[in-house]
Amino acid sequence: MVNNFFVEIESCRIFVQQIGNKSKPAIIFIHGASISSDFWYPQLDDKNLTENFCLYAFDLPGYGKSQKATEPENNYSLKGLGKITVEIINTLSLKEYIIVSLSLSGNVIGECVEDLKGCKGIFLTGSSLLGKDFPVSSLIIVHPYLHLLTAESAKDIEVENYATHIMLKPDEKRTNLFVYNWQNADPAFRKRIGKVLAENDYSDEVANLKESKIPLALVYGKEEASVKPLYLQDAGFKLWGNKIHLIENAGHLPNIDNPEEFNRLLFSFANECFT
Repeated sequence: MVNNFFVEIESCRIFVQQIGNKSKPAIIFIHGASISSDFWYPQLDDKNLTENFCLYAFDLPGYGKSQKATEPENNYSLKGLGKITVEIINTLSLKEYIIVSLSLSGNVIGECVEDLKGCKGIFLTGSSLLGKDFPVSSLIIVHPYLHLLTAESAKDIEVENYATHIMLKPDEKRTNLFVYNWQNADPAFRKRIGKVLAENDYSDEVANLKESKIPLALVYGKEEASVKPLYLQDAGFKLWGNKIHLIENAGHLPNIDNPEEFNRLLFSFANECFT
């Protein structure tokens, strides 16, 4: 059974989901933009993962059940979110763990990786890492709903269409969950991310991850429709499996589209990291 609780950090209260034996190695899941920890349900329900690891999934400020940030200008920047992520992990008192990111949260990890002292591995999913040689233009796949990444508001039908674009044939449950999360997210978050991208207000996340020497997996859906899945193939990473993993029958959210294959890859990666 999932244990739900809140942790207090300097800027707000953060909602956390936890399942599994706390004596087991920890896996921390961090959601992407305009969704929440609810999008990790296929992983939190996976018997193989929950029996062998202790799983944590939290809502970033302004998402899900977490409070909105008190200082959006600082807290909702990529660098600010990196500091908050480190603070959450430290509050959870986890000595060793791996991190699983989804989409934009990979950028957050790229900003704070230097301070992730107990991190044994990073599993980046649908990553949009930025850097000196990797500007936004190098990774984005232009599509009709791209503006919703930074829009403060939109009609439900537009968000529904966005959901069906980035997920591969989502059912009604997944589409409704996406729309609900998008509409209930703090609009100030998306506005701030738009400013971050317009002003190039980010670190060289690619270089930061390479310098960390933490084991790294890059995973994308083979039918990815938001980010070019092979744009990092010449970035110089020493990757788990010596390749970028492409999951069949999956789009931008492969953990949702093909959870069986996603969970299999994650289980293998986690086992190697904790061995």
